Amino acid sequence: MVFRKMAEELGKENLFRIESAATSSEEIGNDIYPPMKTALQKRGYPCYAHAARQTVRGDYDRWDYLIGMDDENIRSMRRIYGADPEGKISMLMDWAGEPGEEIDDPWYTRDFAGALAQIEAGCSGLMKACMSRQKAFAGKRITAVPRPYADLHCDTLYTAWRTGAADIFQMDGAMADVSKIVQGGCRLQLYAIFMPSPEEKREFVHPYPGDDAYIDALHDIFMHTVQQHQDVFAAAKNMQEVECNAAAGKVSGMLSMEDGRAVAGSFEKIRHFHDMGIRVMGLTWNHANCFGYPNSQDRKEMQKGLTAFGKEAISCMEETGMLIDVSHLSDGGFWDVARLCRRPFIASHSNCRALNPHPRSMTDEMIRALASGGGIMGLNFCPIFLSRNLKQRKSSIDDLARQLRHRIRVGGLECAAVGTDFDGIGGELEIPSADRMPDFFEALEQRGFSSYELEHICWLNTERVFRDVIG
Repeated sequence: MVFRKMAEELGKENLFRIESAATSSEEIGNDIYPPMKTALQKRGYPCYAHAARQTVRGDYDRWDYLIGMDDENIRSMRRIYGADPEGKISMLMDWAGEPGEEIDDPWYTRDFAGALAQIEAGCSGLMKACMSRQKAFAGKRITAVPRPYADLHCDTLYTAWRTGAADIFQMDGAMADVSKIVQGGCRLQLYAIFMPSPEEKREFVHPYPGDDAYIDALHDIFMHTVQQHQDVFAAAKNMQEVECNAAAGKVSGMLSMEDGRAVAGSFEKIRHFHDMGIRVMGLTWNHANCFGYPNSQDRKEMQKGLTAFGKEAISCMEETGMLIDVSHLSDGGFWDVARLCRRPFIASHSNCRALNPHPRSMTDEMIRALASGGGIMGLNFCPIFLSRNLKQRKSSIDDLARQLRHRIRVGGLECAAVGTDFDGIGGELEIPSADRMPDFFEALEQRGFSSYELEHICWLNTERVFRDVIG
């Protein structure tokens, strides 16, 4: 058997793997791989055995052992990292030949140090990415294969501020802290600066400092997390930075704002928030503000549109490169946005009113209008937004799948995205946190969603919209 040097394999679109052919599975299992795995694991590299994927090539049994977290040919590395940090998806080792042929492979000669040196020289970026991911896993077992995805909304920063946490890397009880989104295979997480209502302010254990100081405080928590955990987490202000972060094995965090009241009718404030790194503006929450009016059970309130400032602000935000988010907005406000926007807009965490009569959800006509403008709507995991039962306490995968399938049926595949609302929702959640997102996507596959559909839902639709609007 002849060892093909790594340099000859770099640049080939093959699975990032160690692959072997041998005369029997016993030879592979008992003679070759255990010392190989031991050597890799001692160096701190994750090494997962996928012996179940045994295939036959001629007279040989082939078992793939991955240094990474996937088990599915070339898409494995693309799904996890997006691109090889070195610009190549590399096969590390490949044996081929006939029994009895002279062996000059370093694994067979037990020159593990030499082989590892070759691996590190050729794929150092990928190895660092694996090690960064392994740090976040901290020995936890993944039950399904991570798939890169974007989550358009979570309230983790607000949770951190309210509880006095210094950063959002690892928080007791949090659903979308950085350690969990890393475990779940997230590529881009939108962290919302949620503006608390007067009702919520009364529950704070410390005085509310005012909107501007509060926004600065949440921004500081986000940036402190970036600085303290830059091996796995990085801020992003555009899609090029997201790509660079993914190539370095890092999850990207991007800032959004939920409730634009702090804009206070000032175009300069919009530009100021953009300078801070905020790239998505949720026009309203559940109270009227300078942009417009919120969703409401009151029909007259629901028909109210954008304010005069809100209408002018649409073009200002589009020119600035800030995405407009209509989740929580009144129906009248939505139709004003749809009429005025020249670029795609989003509903970051909204569901379908045909399946859920809550006014927060979107009618089929609204979904079609959003989709016709190139926009996307993120699937909200909150139980009360999933079914006809507005008092429902359980968020099931079946209900989530129905919500996804309906928006695809009405608006087309290109409008479907993910917007979990983690750390802003409660109840009994079948997918309770970001580290369980691989299980969610696997469950969707089991319910008939194709890989093509999931690639669009998880990443491609969001990538298209964000690249178009924020660059």
